[in-house]
Amino acid sequence: MKRNLFEGADARWPRASAVVGRGRIRERLDDFRVIEKLAFVPSGEGEHVFLEIEKRGLNTAFVQSSLAKHFGVRPMDVSYAGLKDRRAVARQWFSVWLPRPVEMEISNRDFSGFSVIDSTRHVRKLRRGEIEGNCFQILVRGFVGCEDTLTKLLGDSRLPNYFGPQRFGHAGSNIDRATRWVGAGRPTVSRAHRSIYLSTLRSLLFNDVVAFRIRDRSWNSVRTGDVCVENNPTGPLWGRGLLPTTGVIRDLEIAAVANEGEIRDALEWVGLKQDRRQLTVQPTQVTCRLDGDRMSLLFFLPKGAYATTILREVLDLEVISSGA
Repeated sequence: MKRNLFEGADARWPRASAVVGRGRIRERLDDFRVIEKLAFVPSGEGEHVFLEIEKRGLNTAFVQSSLAKHFGVRPMDVSYAGLKDRRAVARQWFSVWLPRPVEMEISNRDFSGFSVIDSTRHVRKLRRGEIEGNCFQILVRGFVGCEDTLTKLLGDSRLPNYFGPQRFGHAGSNIDRATRWVGAGRPTVSRAHRSIYLSTLRSLLFNDVVAFRIRDRSWNSVRTGDVCVENNPTGPLWGRGLLPTTGVIRDLEIAAVANEGEIRDALEWVGLKQDRRQLTVQPTQVTCRLDGDRMSLLFFLPKGAYATTILREVLDLEVISSGA
């Protein structure tokens, strides 16, 4: 099955620049690879076993459950730093709380759909967000475009830091479910569903602010009233409290989400606090290599950034839903 990368969201969340090529991605799992880089080096000793795994066509929760079953622990005793795309070959780290001695010779062992690449120990569990970022290796098939132009755009530009389509579910299904939950008065749901709804709604509002500033042509420049991180403007991750921006920028952010009062109320009601996310992101370590009509892309993104949004910004892409 073929589909567009952002499932028809272009009108709501526009690109900031013209695309420089087109092609197809994800025809095979091996066409989309991601390697997670931890933000620290495990100490080599402690109560928590750290495992670097490589998974194929699996979501992170499945691996968590499988590791818990293998080691005879509760799923809550298995931790990870972040979710990784199911339709990819992905390397990521997990930690398992195992204070008792355990056989550590499990590297290169194959489980169902994933294998252990490396193992060590650390003094505490792996916490959410404790990565520096991710290295992406992506093959674009049927590529039409200019290799040099693509390399320059990816390597020299800060691009919109939209949340990617993975956050919103297939064809935006998470948005539909989350908005229905809000519209129904926020009835009691499982912790997992509640977490998905809140992250979806928060991401939705952030993307709307990015889009508003792209239309305003202020998305990649610092204006009076901006709150900056590393000299880059930020947008709101909505929650309780006043926006830290001032003047025209605060007015702009309020205008961008003016029609989403119920969503804003819901995010404040659950107790989330105002936070910020950079409006732009800069790929690094960029390499583009064309072989016939196949474009191989290699780049690194800091944590929280989505390769899918980077690709969508510079290329017109068809996504081929295949598990091969």
